[in-house]
Amino acid sequence: MLKPNELRLGNLVYYGGSIRPITLILDNPSRKAVGVDNIITEWRIIKPIPLTAQILVKAGFTADDSLNDFEYGASDADLRFKLEDGVLVPEAFYTGQPMCEEAYPRYVHQLQNLIFTLTGKELELAL
Repeated sequence: MLKPNELRLGNLVYYGGSIRPITLILDNPSRKAVGVDNIITEWRIIKPIPLTAQILVKAGFTADDSLNDFEYGASDADLRFKLEDGVLVPEAFYTGQPMCEEAYPRYVHQLQNLIFTLTGKELELAL
């Protein structure tokens, strides 16, 4: 389940069987809800989108010829993933230093947030 503090406007999530952007975040003591395509729903209804090799390519990552290594370079940020036994394994670096494992993006919204934090630019991603 996603938490209110994990999302920003424009993050992509699963809702109603399709991928949609977050358009409203309501997180106060009286009500916690999220707007998806201007439909207000409860937090527990939306689901994160797991990262896949195809999504990384659509997000601007370059893949090696074997499609086993994916890399995104932007100024001082360098994010890498390896495909091992069908599973994406993050190898994320920032200014040459490894990131802590808790910061590795495993879902699309986390990748969107990380790219924005590192570069100040929204991740262009059409799914």
